[in-house]
Amino acid sequence: MEFSSAVQQRRSIKSYQPDREISDAELKELMQEVVLSPSSFNLQHWTFIAVRNRDLKNKIQQSAWNQ
Repeated sequence: MEFSSAVQQRRSIKSYQPDREISDAELKELMQEVVLSPSSFNLQHWTFIAVRNRDLKNKIQQSAWNQ
């Protein structure tokens, strides 16, 4: 994808499918791709936490202004 196309087609996702679950294999593949994204000074100082518990997801959502 060309840079101008990527910039023009970008969007913010504000609606998710809360009942959609991904498999462990899908999550592993996603994480392998996410860590390839650039970071400032290539520090790569990210941490990922996969939350699968519905009650915990709801608590996190409430503390994040229902996002």
